[in-house]
Amino acid sequence: MNIQKYTKPAITLILAAALSSCQAASNDDAVAEEVSGSLESVGEPLSEQSVADGQAAPTVVAEADMASAPVNVSPAAEPVISREVPSAAPVHGATEEPRSQKTTAENSSIWCSAVGRRLPRAQCENYAEQIADLRSGVAAFNPNRSMVKGVPTEVRLAIGPEEEKERTVERAGGEGEAQTAEIEIGAKMRARLKGRAFEIDPAEPVDQVMGRNRRQVWNWDVTPRRDGSHQLSAEITVLAEDGTVLENQSSKVINVTVVVSEAERAALERERLLKKRQILEEDVGWITRFLKILDDFSLALLAFLTTIIVGVITLFVRAKKAKQAEAKGDQQEGNGVSPADPE
Repeated sequence: MNIQKYTKPAITLILAAALSSCQAASNDDAVAEEVSGSLESVGEPLSEQSVADGQAAPTVVAEADMASAPVNVSPAAEPVISREVPSAAPVHGATEEPRSQKTTAENSSIWCSAVGRRLPRAQCENYAEQIADLRSGVAAFNPNRSMVKGVPTEVRLAIGPEEEKERTVERAGGEGEAQTAEIEIGAKMRARLKGRAFEIDPAEPVDQVMGRNRRQVWNWDVTPRRDGSHQLSAEITVLAEDGTVLENQSSKVINVTVVVSEAERAALERERLLKKRQILEEDVGWITRFLKILDDFSLALLAFLTTIIVGVITLFVRAKKAKQAEAKGDQQEGNGVSPADPE
């Protein structure tokens, strides 16, 4: 009876284990067939090269490993096979590599002869394109050859296209023959007036955008500080659009000799004072004219005033004497004395 008590549970346990093993084997076969079908749909198995390129191969559990794995005797337990395929590493396409190489080439530093220093290749190429776009032109400088010490004079520098040379000379103004120079005109130009014996306003260089017509005029107020012969020069520089000096375009300098006179200064000063007096007289108007008339007839007016004053004084004295005489007569009558018979 004791053997029969344990025989029935043992048989039940053996049968349950056998059923679990059969079910696990059938599940392994289904998984293996599914993985094999997925590889066939791709076209070819993953190679070592694809793994090296960053493509991860799916994890496949072999049947031998499945068979050797421990089996859970629970009927509800089933072996779990991971079907998750890890994401592949990004693979750079063939189109991205040239772009990266191009960016590196543009940012590489090279010696740029256009500005005389090392710059990124792209920026240097931009300056080279601006130099190729320069236009032939002319600069006209025509200050007065004779100036007066201490007297300011306007001086102009005109720049224009080569085909408008005559018009550019006219815009420079001045007297006599204008000094000209052939130049290259860029998007922006710089001009500076120099002269040791002169006070120049403005003294610093002046930059101007040339525009599409490539015409521009610079103006300065020049005041000589010493007499004698002195040099007055205009320096012209070609600039890039951002104001960078283009080194391979040498600056042009136009020199003019100016004679400053000291003797003329006094005559000009007298003329200036006379003109100022005339303006003052015009402003005063009728008051000025009245003062002139009064000055011309001052003696007559003085005599007239003197006559009036003398007449007034004479009348006053006579009136006073008459009053005194009348008072004296009244006093004598009071004393019983006749004015005709004093005794």
